[in-house]
Amino acid sequence: MTLTNADRAALRRAIAAHPDWPAYRRTHGVDTSSLGASRALDVARHLGIDTAHITNTQHQIEDAETMPAPTAPNGLFNTAARPAAVARPAFVAPSVQSAMDALLAALSAQQGSGEALEALTSRVETLEAQAPRLLVVNEAGEAWGAELPPTRHPMLETLILTVSARDLSGNRINAWLAGPAGSGKTTAARMAADALGLTFGPMGAMSQAHELLGFVDANGTFHETPFTRAYRAGGVCLLDELDSADASITLLLNGPLDNGLLTLPTGEVIERHPDFVCIGAGNTWGNGATAEYMGRNRLDGAFLDRFAGLDWGYDEALETALAGNAEWSGRVQAARRRAAKAGLKVLITPRASIRGAALIRQGLDADAVARMTYLRGLTPAQICQVEVL
Repeated sequence: MTLTNADRAALRRAIAAHPDWPAYRRTHGVDTSSLGASRALDVARHLGIDTAHITNTQHQIEDAETMPAPTAPNGLFNTAARPAAVARPAFVAPSVQSAMDALLAALSAQQGSGEALEALTSRVETLEAQAPRLLVVNEAGEAWGAELPPTRHPMLETLILTVSARDLSGNRINAWLAGPAGSGKTTAARMAADALGLTFGPMGAMSQAHELLGFVDANGTFHETPFTRAYRAGGVCLLDELDSADASITLLLNGPLDNGLLTLPTGEVIERHPDFVCIGAGNTWGNGATAEYMGRNRLDGAFLDRFAGLDWGYDEALETALAGNAEWSGRVQAARRRAAKAGLKVLITPRASIRGAALIRQGLDADAVARMTYLRGLTPAQICQVEVL
Protein backbone atom coordinates (compact mmCIF):
# COMPACT_ATOMS: atom_id res chain seq x y z
CA MET A 1 0.00 0.00 0.00
CA THR A 2 1.27 3.50 -0.88
CA LEU A 3 0.50 6.42 1.40
CA THR A 4 0.53 10.07 0.40
CA ASN A 5 2.40 12.47 2.61
CA ALA A 6 -0.90 13.80 3.94
CA ASP A 7 -2.01 10.22 4.72
CA ARG A 8 1.22 9.50 6.57
CA ALA A 9 0.96 12.76 8.54
CA ALA A 10 -2.59 11.90 9.60
CA LEU A 11 -1.55 8.38 10.55
CA ARG A 12 1.36 9.66 12.65
CA ARG A 13 -0.94 12.01 14.52
CA ALA A 14 -3.37 9.19 15.26
CA ILE A 15 -0.54 6.99 16.56
CA ALA A 16 0.83 9.79 18.78
CA ALA A 17 -2.66 10.39 20.25
CA HIS A 18 -3.30 6.71 21.03
CA PRO A 19 -3.24 5.95 24.81
CA ASP A 20 -1.00 2.88 24.30
CA TRP A 21 1.57 4.76 22.23
CA PRO A 22 3.78 5.95 25.18
CA ALA A 23 4.32 2.36 26.35
CA TYR A 24 4.98 1.09 22.81
CA ARG A 25 7.37 3.97 22.12
CA ARG A 26 9.28 3.37 25.34
CA THR A 27 9.52 -0.38 24.76
CA HIS A 28 10.66 -0.24 21.14
CA GLY A 29 12.72 2.96 21.22
CA VAL A 30 10.93 4.59 18.30
CA ASP A 31 9.15 7.87 17.67
CA THR A 32 6.57 8.90 15.13
CA SER A 33 9.08 10.82 13.01
CA SER A 34 11.02 7.59 12.38
CA LEU A 35 7.98 5.70 11.12
CA GLY A 36 7.95 5.17 7.37
CA ALA A 37 4.72 4.31 5.63
CA SER A 38 5.08 0.54 6.10
CA ARG A 39 6.16 0.72 9.75
CA ALA A 40 3.46 3.30 10.56
CA LEU A 41 0.80 0.95 9.19
CA ASP A 42 2.27 -1.92 11.20
CA VAL A 43 2.32 0.10 14.43
CA ALA A 44 -1.23 1.29 13.80
CA ARG A 45 -2.36 -2.31 13.34
CA HIS A 46 -0.63 -3.28 16.60
CA LEU A 47 -2.42 -0.44 18.43
CA GLY A 48 -5.79 -1.31 16.85
CA ILE A 49 -6.13 1.91 14.84
CA ASP A 50 -8.52 1.95 11.87
CA THR A 51 -6.08 3.14 9.19
CA ALA A 52 -8.61 3.08 6.34
CA HIS A 53 -10.77 5.58 8.20
CA ILE A 54 -7.86 7.82 9.15
CA THR A 55 -6.18 8.02 5.76
CA ASN A 56 -9.51 8.09 3.87
CA THR A 57 -8.24 5.72 1.21
CA GLN A 58 -9.57 2.51 -0.30
CA HIS A 59 -6.23 0.69 -0.09
CA GLN A 60 -6.14 -2.57 1.77
CA ILE A 61 -3.68 -2.57 4.64
CA GLU A 62 -3.17 -6.31 4.05
CA ASP A 63 -1.03 -5.34 1.05
CA ALA A 64 1.40 -3.42 3.27
CA GLU A 65 4.80 -4.89 3.95
CA THR A 66 4.64 -5.26 7.70
CA MET A 67 7.15 -5.82 10.44
CA PRO A 68 6.25 -7.96 13.48
CA ALA A 69 5.62 -5.86 16.59
CA PRO A 70 6.80 -7.69 19.72
CA THR A 71 4.67 -7.54 22.84
CA ALA A 72 5.84 -5.13 25.55
CA PRO A 73 7.61 -6.99 28.37
CA ASN A 74 5.90 -7.18 31.74
CA GLY A 75 7.39 -4.66 34.13
CA LEU A 76 9.65 -1.94 32.82
CA PHE A 77 10.96 -1.39 36.35
CA ASN A 78 12.15 -3.55 39.17
CA THR A 79 10.00 -1.65 41.69
CA ALA A 80 6.38 -1.16 40.75
CA ALA A 81 5.62 1.15 43.66
CA ARG A 82 8.00 3.96 42.74
CA PRO A 83 8.95 5.64 39.47
CA ALA A 84 12.48 5.67 38.12
CA ALA A 85 14.28 8.10 35.85
CA VAL A 86 15.01 6.63 32.44
CA ALA A 87 16.99 8.16 29.58
CA ARG A 88 15.16 7.38 26.34
CA PRO A 89 16.30 7.26 22.74
CA ALA A 90 15.64 10.34 20.62
CA PHE A 91 12.01 11.41 20.76
CA VAL A 92 10.31 14.26 18.92
CA ALA A 93 8.27 16.40 21.30
CA PRO A 94 4.57 16.45 20.35
CA SER A 95 4.65 20.16 19.54
CA VAL A 96 7.51 19.63 17.09
CA GLN A 97 5.88 16.57 15.55
CA SER A 98 2.55 18.30 15.16
CA ALA A 99 4.16 21.29 13.49
CA MET A 100 6.06 19.09 11.05
CA ASP A 101 2.95 17.06 10.20
CA ALA A 102 0.91 20.21 9.66
CA LEU A 103 3.61 21.57 7.35
CA LEU A 104 3.72 18.37 5.31
CA ALA A 105 -0.06 18.23 5.06
CA ALA A 106 -0.23 21.85 3.91
CA LEU A 107 2.44 21.35 1.27
CA SER A 108 0.77 18.18 0.07
CA ALA A 109 -2.59 19.95 -0.19
CA GLN A 110 -0.91 22.49 -2.43
CA GLN A 111 0.27 19.64 -4.68
CA GLY A 112 3.91 20.07 -3.74
CA SER A 113 6.57 17.81 -5.18
CA GLY A 114 6.57 14.41 -3.50
CA GLU A 115 10.36 14.19 -3.75
CA ALA A 116 10.72 17.62 -2.14
CA LEU A 117 8.42 16.62 0.72
CA GLU A 118 10.35 13.42 1.35
CA ALA A 119 13.64 15.35 1.33
CA LEU A 120 12.23 17.90 3.81
CA THR A 121 10.95 15.15 6.09
CA SER A 122 14.30 13.37 6.00
CA ARG A 123 16.24 16.52 6.88
CA VAL A 124 13.96 17.38 9.82
CA GLU A 125 14.08 13.83 11.16
CA THR A 126 17.89 13.73 10.88
CA LEU A 127 18.25 16.94 12.85
CA GLU A 128 15.83 15.80 15.54
CA ALA A 129 17.53 12.41 15.86
CA GLN A 130 20.78 14.15 16.75
CA ALA A 131 19.18 15.78 19.80
CA PRO A 132 18.36 13.08 22.37
CA ARG A 133 15.99 14.21 25.09
CA LEU A 134 15.18 12.92 28.53
CA LEU A 135 11.84 11.89 29.97
CA VAL A 136 10.98 10.40 33.37
CA VAL A 137 8.23 7.80 33.11
CA ASN A 138 6.34 5.43 35.38
CA GLU A 139 6.10 1.68 34.90
CA ALA A 140 3.35 2.18 32.32
CA GLY A 141 5.59 4.41 30.20
CA GLU A 142 3.59 7.52 31.08
CA ALA A 143 5.46 10.78 31.66
CA TRP A 144 5.67 12.22 35.16
CA GLY A 145 6.54 15.69 33.98
CA ALA A 146 8.07 17.66 31.15
CA GLU A 147 10.47 16.31 28.55
CA LEU A 148 13.90 17.86 29.06
CA PRO A 149 15.77 19.44 26.13
CA PRO A 150 19.02 18.01 24.77
CA THR A 151 20.96 21.00 26.13
CA ARG A 152 21.49 19.99 29.74
CA HIS A 153 24.24 19.17 32.22
CA PRO A 154 25.57 15.59 31.93
CA MET A 155 25.00 15.07 35.67
CA LEU A 156 21.30 15.93 35.44
CA GLU A 157 20.24 12.30 34.98
CA THR A 158 22.18 11.38 38.12
CA LEU A 159 20.45 14.16 40.05
CA ILE A 160 17.02 12.95 38.91
CA LEU A 161 17.84 9.38 39.87
CA THR A 162 19.08 10.59 43.27
CA VAL A 163 15.97 12.57 44.21
CA SER A 164 13.73 9.81 42.79
CA ALA A 165 15.21 7.30 45.22
CA ARG A 166 13.37 6.78 48.51
CA ASP A 167 14.41 5.58 51.93
CA LEU A 168 12.50 2.93 53.89
CA SER A 169 10.16 5.62 55.22
CA GLY A 170 9.13 6.51 51.67
CA ASN A 171 10.87 9.90 51.66
CA ARG A 172 12.89 11.09 48.69
CA ILE A 173 16.65 11.45 49.06
CA ASN A 174 17.98 15.01 49.47
CA ALA A 175 20.85 16.11 47.24
CA TRP A 176 23.78 18.49 47.72
CA LEU A 177 25.22 20.08 44.57
CA ALA A 178 28.77 21.34 45.08
CA GLY A 179 30.23 23.26 42.18
CA PRO A 180 31.82 26.53 41.08
CA ALA A 181 29.85 29.65 40.28
CA GLY A 182 27.96 29.46 37.01
CA SER A 183 28.00 25.66 36.74
CA GLY A 184 24.21 25.45 36.35
CA LYS A 185 23.14 24.20 39.77
CA THR A 186 19.96 26.26 39.94
CA THR A 187 18.99 25.37 36.38
CA ALA A 188 19.56 21.68 37.09
CA ALA A 189 17.34 21.75 40.19
CA ARG A 190 14.56 23.43 38.21
CA MET A 191 14.89 20.92 35.34
CA ALA A 192 14.77 18.01 37.80
CA ALA A 193 11.52 19.39 39.20
CA ASP A 194 10.11 19.79 35.69
CA ALA A 195 11.04 16.23 34.75
CA LEU A 196 9.38 14.81 37.87
CA GLY A 197 6.27 16.95 37.53
CA LEU A 198 6.93 18.70 40.86
CA THR A 199 6.69 22.37 41.79
CA PHE A 200 9.95 24.28 42.16
CA GLY A 201 10.73 26.82 44.87
CA PRO A 202 14.20 28.40 45.01
CA MET A 203 15.52 30.15 48.13
CA GLY A 204 18.74 32.15 48.54
CA ALA A 205 21.18 32.47 51.42
CA MET A 206 19.45 32.87 54.80
CA SER A 207 20.56 34.31 58.11
CA GLN A 208 17.34 34.27 60.18
CA ALA A 209 14.85 31.56 61.06
CA HIS A 210 11.80 33.31 59.62
CA GLU A 211 13.42 33.30 56.17
CA LEU A 212 13.28 29.51 56.26
CA LEU A 213 10.16 28.76 58.32
CA GLY A 214 7.96 31.79 57.63
CA PHE A 215 6.40 34.19 60.15
CA VAL A 216 3.15 35.34 61.72
CA ASP A 217 2.31 38.98 61.05
CA ALA A 218 0.58 41.47 63.37
CA ASN A 219 -2.83 40.29 62.16
CA GLY A 220 -2.09 36.70 63.06
CA THR A 221 -1.66 35.60 59.44
CA PHE A 222 1.01 33.02 58.79
CA HIS A 223 3.25 33.66 55.78
CA GLU A 224 4.83 30.47 54.53
CA THR A 225 8.00 30.05 52.48
CA PRO A 226 8.87 27.86 49.49
CA PHE A 227 10.44 25.44 51.99
CA THR A 228 7.39 25.07 54.24
CA ARG A 229 5.08 24.95 51.21
CA ALA A 230 7.02 22.11 49.58
CA TYR A 231 7.43 20.31 52.91
CA ARG A 232 3.65 20.27 53.40
CA ALA A 233 2.38 19.71 49.85
CA GLY A 234 5.37 18.22 47.97
CA GLY A 235 7.79 19.79 45.53
CA VAL A 236 11.45 20.59 45.01
CA CYS A 237 12.91 23.29 47.25
CA LEU A 238 16.35 24.58 46.29
CA LEU A 239 18.34 26.08 49.17
CA ASP A 240 20.94 28.01 47.20
CA GLU A 241 24.20 29.36 48.63
CA LEU A 242 23.64 27.03 51.57
CA ASP A 243 27.32 27.01 52.48
CA SER A 244 27.06 30.74 53.25
CA ALA A 245 23.94 30.42 55.44
CA ASP A 246 24.07 31.12 59.14
CA ALA A 247 24.76 28.09 61.34
CA SER A 248 21.42 28.53 63.10
CA ILE A 249 19.65 27.89 59.80
CA THR A 250 21.39 24.60 59.14
CA LEU A 251 20.64 23.45 62.69
CA LEU A 252 16.94 24.18 62.11
CA LEU A 253 17.05 21.93 59.05
CA ASN A 254 18.51 18.89 60.79
CA GLY A 255 15.24 17.66 62.27
CA PRO A 256 12.87 18.23 59.33
CA LEU A 257 15.28 16.65 56.85
CA ASP A 258 15.78 13.58 59.01
CA ASN A 259 12.78 12.82 61.24
CA GLY A 260 10.01 13.89 58.87
CA LEU A 261 8.41 16.53 61.11
CA LEU A 262 8.50 20.33 60.95
CA THR A 263 7.23 22.71 63.64
CA LEU A 264 5.95 25.97 62.20
CA PRO A 265 6.07 29.34 64.03
CA THR A 266 2.32 28.90 64.65
CA GLY A 267 3.04 25.80 66.72
CA GLU A 268 1.55 23.50 64.08
CA VAL A 269 3.53 20.35 63.42
CA ILE A 270 3.38 19.13 59.82
CA GLU A 271 4.61 15.87 58.34
CA ARG A 272 7.05 15.69 55.46
CA HIS A 273 5.24 15.07 52.20
CA PRO A 274 6.50 11.94 50.39
CA ASP A 275 7.28 14.07 47.33
CA PHE A 276 9.19 16.77 49.18
CA VAL A 277 12.76 17.15 47.90
CA CYS A 278 15.44 19.40 49.36
CA ILE A 279 18.34 20.27 47.08
CA GLY A 280 21.17 22.18 48.70
CA ALA A 281 23.58 24.07 46.46
CA GLY A 282 26.93 25.58 47.30
CA ASN A 283 30.30 26.42 45.88
CA THR A 284 32.01 24.13 48.40
CA TRP A 285 31.41 20.84 50.19
CA GLY A 286 30.79 22.73 53.42
CA ASN A 287 34.39 22.54 54.62
CA GLY A 288 34.81 26.29 54.97
CA ALA A 289 36.27 29.18 53.02
CA THR A 290 38.56 28.71 50.03
CA ALA A 291 40.73 31.13 48.11
CA GLU A 292 37.97 31.62 45.53
CA TYR A 293 35.01 31.55 47.95
CA MET A 294 36.12 33.33 51.10
CA GLY A 295 32.59 33.94 52.42
CA ARG A 296 31.72 30.27 52.83
CA ASN A 297 31.11 28.70 56.23
CA ARG A 298 32.21 25.39 57.65
CA LEU A 299 29.04 23.34 58.02
CA ASP A 300 28.17 20.81 60.71
CA GLY A 301 28.87 17.22 59.75
CA ALA A 302 25.49 16.04 61.00
CA PHE A 303 23.78 18.52 58.67
CA LEU A 304 25.83 17.49 55.64
CA ASP A 305 24.99 13.86 56.39
CA ARG A 306 21.38 14.62 55.44
CA PHE A 307 22.35 14.90 51.77
CA ALA A 308 23.74 12.76 48.97
CA GLY A 309 26.56 14.76 47.38
CA LEU A 310 27.00 15.42 43.66
CA ASP A 311 30.12 17.06 42.22
CA TRP A 312 28.69 19.70 39.89
CA GLY A 313 31.56 20.89 37.69
CA TYR A 314 31.61 22.93 34.52
CA ASP A 315 30.37 21.32 31.32
CA GLU A 316 32.14 23.07 28.45
CA ALA A 317 29.96 21.54 25.74
CA LEU A 318 26.85 22.85 27.50
CA GLU A 319 28.56 26.19 28.04
CA THR A 320 29.29 26.49 24.32
CA ALA A 321 25.75 25.52 23.37
CA LEU A 322 24.21 28.07 25.74
CA ALA A 323 26.55 30.81 24.53
CA GLY A 324 25.87 30.18 20.85
CA ASN A 325 29.37 31.33 19.88
CA ALA A 326 31.93 28.53 19.74
CA GLU A 327 34.86 30.81 18.98
CA TRP A 328 34.19 33.08 21.95
CA SER A 329 33.45 30.16 24.31
CA GLY A 330 36.71 28.52 23.27
CA ARG A 331 38.59 31.71 24.13
CA VAL A 332 37.00 31.88 27.59
CA GLN A 333 37.61 28.19 28.27
CA ALA A 334 41.25 28.45 27.18
CA ALA A 335 41.73 31.38 29.56
CA ARG A 336 40.17 29.31 32.36
CA ARG A 337 42.59 26.45 31.74
CA ARG A 338 45.60 28.78 31.65
CA ALA A 339 44.50 30.39 34.91
CA ALA A 340 44.21 26.99 36.56
CA LYS A 341 47.60 25.91 35.24
CA ALA A 342 49.17 29.12 36.60
CA GLY A 343 47.56 28.53 39.98
CA LEU A 344 45.60 31.79 39.86
CA LYS A 345 42.67 31.99 42.26
CA VAL A 346 40.34 33.78 39.85
CA LEU A 347 36.85 32.92 38.63
CA ILE A 348 36.32 32.47 34.90
CA THR A 349 32.83 31.04 34.77
CA PRO A 350 30.47 30.01 31.94
CA ARG A 351 28.67 33.28 32.54
CA ALA A 352 31.62 34.97 30.80
CA SER A 353 30.90 32.82 27.74
CA ILE A 354 27.13 33.31 27.77
CA ARG A 355 27.02 37.02 28.58
CA GLY A 356 30.07 37.79 26.48
CA ALA A 357 28.53 36.11 23.44
CA ALA A 358 25.42 38.25 23.90
CA LEU A 359 27.56 41.41 24.00
CA ILE A 360 29.42 40.35 20.85
CA ARG A 361 26.11 39.77 19.06
CA GLN A 362 25.23 43.31 20.02
CA GLY A 363 28.26 44.50 18.04
CA LEU A 364 30.91 44.97 20.72
CA ASP A 365 34.52 44.05 19.97
CA ALA A 366 35.62 40.70 21.42
CA ASP A 367 38.69 42.19 23.12
CA ALA A 368 36.52 44.83 24.77
CA VAL A 369 34.10 42.13 25.89
CA ALA A 370 36.99 40.14 27.38
CA ARG A 371 37.91 43.14 29.54
CA MET A 372 34.26 43.45 30.58
CA THR A 373 33.91 39.78 31.59
CA TYR A 374 36.63 37.29 32.47
CA LEU A 375 39.51 39.81 32.55
CA ARG A 376 37.62 42.23 34.77
CA GLY A 377 39.51 42.95 38.01
CA LEU A 378 42.66 41.07 37.02
CA THR A 379 46.05 42.70 37.37
CA PRO A 380 48.18 43.25 34.23
CA ALA A 381 50.41 40.38 35.33
CA GLN A 382 47.42 38.05 35.70
CA ILE A 383 46.03 39.09 32.32
CA CYS A 384 49.32 38.11 30.71
CA GLN A 385 49.00 34.67 32.32
CA VAL A 386 45.46 33.94 31.15
CA GLU A 387 45.31 35.78 27.82
CA VAL A 388 47.29 35.10 24.66
CA LEU A 389 48.21 38.58 23.49
